[in-house]
Amino acid sequence: MIFESKSEFLNELNNLNKFKVLGIDFGLKKSGLAIYTSEINIVTPLAIFNDITSNFDNLTLLLKENRINAIIIGYPLKLDGNETIYTEKIKKFADTLIDKVNLPIILSDERFTTSLANTLLKEVNLKRKVRNKMDDIVAASILLENFFY
Repeated sequence: MIFESKSEFLNELNNLNKFKVLGIDFGLKKSGLAIYTSEINIVTPLAIFNDITSNFDNLTLLLKENRINAIIIGYPLKLDGNETIYTEKIKKFADTLIDKVNLPIILSDERFTTSLANTLLKEVNLKRKVRNKMDDIVAASILLENFFY
C-alpha cells in the first residue's frame, strides 16, 4: 500500500516490534539507497543503483537480504510545495514497485536533500567527481533522517 499520511505510515510500522525502512533518493540515472533501523535508531548509507527502474530484481533481492519492512521514496516538490514534472516519474516508479513488493511505501518531501548532501560532502573537501558518486546515497540518508528525527 502506498500511504499518503505520515502518521498512518508510522502507525503501520509501530505495529512491528522493530523495523527497517529503505530510503530511496530516486534518479533516472542513479538512485541512492539508505536504511533506517528502529532498533538502534540509526540511518546507514547502503548503495547506489544505476537505472533503478530496470533493476527491480536486484532491488527486490536487496529488500529481502536486509529484511526491509517499508520504503520511503523521496518526492521532489517545488519550493512552493507544488508538484514538478519529475514527481510523475516518482509516482510511476512507486506504483510499479508496489506491484513487485508487498511493503508499505510513502512518498516524502525531499526538497534540499541533494543540495544539503553536496554541501556536506564539500565541507569534508571531497572532489566533485567523488561527490557526484556519493551525493545520492547521502541524500537518501538525509531523507530518512528528516523523516524519522
